[in-house]
Amino acid sequence: MEYKIKGNTKPVFYSTITGTTEWPYCLTHGTPIKEPPIERLHYHSVPEIGICVEGSGECYVGDKVYKFKKGDIQIIRPFVPHYAVSDPGVSTRMVFFTFNAVKLMQCAGMSNPENELLIKNIKIPFNGIFAPNEYPAITDHVKRIIERCETSDDFTDMAVAFNIGDFLITCQKYQHVMDYFPGEEIRENEYQRIAPAINKINTEFSDPMRISEDELAKACDMSTSNFRRVFKLKTGLSPKAYVTKARMDYAEYLLKNTNMTITDIAEKLGYNAVCGFNKIFSSVFGTSPSSYRKKYK
Repeated sequence: MEYKIKGNTKPVFYSTITGTTEWPYCLTHGTPIKEPPIERLHYHSVPEIGICVEGSGECYVGDKVYKFKKGDIQIIRPFVPHYAVSDPGVSTRMVFFTFNAVKLMQCAGMSNPENELLIKNIKIPFNGIFAPNEYPAITDHVKRIIERCETSDDFTDMAVAFNIGDFLITCQKYQHVMDYFPGEEIRENEYQRIAPAINKINTEFSDPMRISEDELAKACDMSTSNFRRVFKLKTGLSPKAYVTKARMDYAEYLLKNTNMTITDIAEKLGYNAVCGFNKIFSSVFGTSPSSYRKKYK
């Protein structure tokens, strides 16, 4: 699948999100935002909320572009292609929060048919950037959710669930003033065909035999040739390229956040030889794993 941004065609891929707790929400701290150019967009099956904690940049949502700065809130609907880039020469970081409202309600013990139907119908009706001075209620809700996530006690998960419910209700009051693009969403049934393969890649990329094209096609109940075609159409990448991306994303995380040796990281990612890992990492990031690590240590 591809999308046009400022006249240029970019591939779009589905990006899975892993929760940080047993409850279905995920908070990612201080994610560095890269400078242009944009190589591809991505989308999720759940809403994504971000707050810029440092720097400034541009947020690409479908074929729209929004400027953002420190303190601004980014809100992206499910299945909407998007990407954020930093202004050149600026150190930009964001905190991202994602959640599944219905499953959160179930975890909070508020699950019944009427409540689930209500939550499913109360959807975030817009995409865009919210400046604190223009939308104080929206930004206050987001900050409160993130602050509650960062408070570790016996009531954190329950409090997050209630705050998200309040946030969703507040969003309904602003649906007439923000951009809503009903045609931009990538419908869920479009990625469900390859979702088993994507999940298999993201959880088993260290075992080359289990993520061969034949095995991935079998997981999706498709022929290998048809799977290869559909996967490229929906993600913008071949299965092999997607596997490499998943491995490199995890390698980047391990280099930044652990003290594992380069050899151990290569082995964990399924590479038989560290030289092969180094070569691929350098081709993706433009520097060796050891040099990359030095930037963050």
